[in-house]
Amino acid sequence: MGKIADRLARKSDPLYDQARAIVRQASAFEQDFDDDEFDRLKERLDSALGSLTPQDFERLLGMVTDAAAPRRDGEGVLDSVFDAIQSLCETLPGIDGAPDSYLISIPLVAKNGPPIWGVRVSATQGAGLAQVLKDFDLVEESASVVFLPRILRSLEADLLQYGDVYRLNRVLAQGNLDEALELIAQANIRIGYGRHGNEAGNKPGKEACDATASVGVLVALVKSSDLEPFPLAMELDHALDSLGGRDPFEDQDEDQDEDQDENQDENQDEDEIDEEDISLAEKEAWDDVHAVLEKAAQEMAASLDGAELVLLEVVDDWYGGVRRARGAEREAQMLTWLEDMARAHADGDMTALYVNKDVWPADARSTHLEIELFRRADDKRLGTFRWYPTSHEEDEACAHELFGALEGLDLAMLPAGGRAAARVAGRREGLH
Repeated sequence: MGKIADRLARKSDPLYDQARAIVRQASAFEQDFDDDEFDRLKERLDSALGSLTPQDFERLLGMVTDAAAPRRDGEGVLDSVFDAIQSLCETLPGIDGAPDSYLISIPLVAKNGPPIWGVRVSATQGAGLAQVLKDFDLVEESASVVFLPRILRSLEADLLQYGDVYRLNRVLAQGNLDEALELIAQANIRIGYGRHGNEAGNKPGKEACDATASVGVLVALVKSSDLEPFPLAMELDHALDSLGGRDPFEDQDEDQDEDQDENQDENQDEDEIDEEDISLAEKEAWDDVHAVLEKAAQEMAASLDGAELVLLEVVDDWYGGVRRARGAEREAQMLTWLEDMARAHADGDMTALYVNKDVWPADARSTHLEIELFRRADDKRLGTFRWYPTSHEEDEACAHELFGALEGLDLAMLPAGGRAAARVAGRREGLH
């Protein structure tokens, strides 16, 4: 059946009317951006998240997406729906309705030791970790912090559905740590993993210590009545926002005379300098933050009695931290594979290899991108690496992250066929 027929067929689904009501409510908010309309949208979604299984809620979301797609305001409707869902999953309202509990994920990498995922977090260790977060302004001083008693593998956290995260937030807020662990275990079983988040269902040991197994997510619920419970994240956002207040490449009126054009050129040169200054200031802001994260990671490692740790991100939400952890693990997997291929086929010399610059899904049904690796000397195809998107990652963003990861390596990107094909392509371009 075609897409229209598919949509019509879904009318018999018991969730169909609920999906249409959610779309109508999101559209009402899009018309005037009234806070009361957004609250009513959240109430509808809150009811669905609380009453449906995670699988049924995902099915409801699929129908919401289908119902919104043909609408002129469909893109805005879906943005509002997912903003509301994320808010419901990541926060809990206090007495006055404003958030006072926040579910966060802290992305960590363990270096020179056993993998970080699977590590148990005792109450004593949790108290030490909470103090580290406060000492380095990752969490405000008066907040209370409750940790999930096990560090998750990044893939475990990434594959949790919206309904799982919604429930995890609430059981942690109630202090039901055993129930929270069981929720994670059941989600793992549902997707074909063992209860502990690895295919074999066993706890990781030293034999699992490699670059791809060392990324983990420390899960915490932060309770705070402060309007800004994450000071370092607030300061970073403020610093970056203050740098983005003026567009240095502002559009100029095309109907200017020659004298104005000359002045425009001079102003443009000044603006380009300003843009360089902004980039430098952004780098300095990030460098300051990374220095804080490095010191905080050292203290966190001491609290966990573990190996050297890297803290990947400023913490203030769930989904941002999970994406950062999963992205780091994905890059590590690709780098490990490339290094292994270089050792096996090029005496460890990465510059002796190249990647097919045309990166596409294997076929129309593929959920991943594939990169083909070749040897420069003879254009021999050595193998293919699968680059999987993280949850909720759009295709364009997935490809952007892949190319960004490849650009940081000593790998050329050439057409299929290598140097000979590149020369032919160059000659063809020269003819035009």
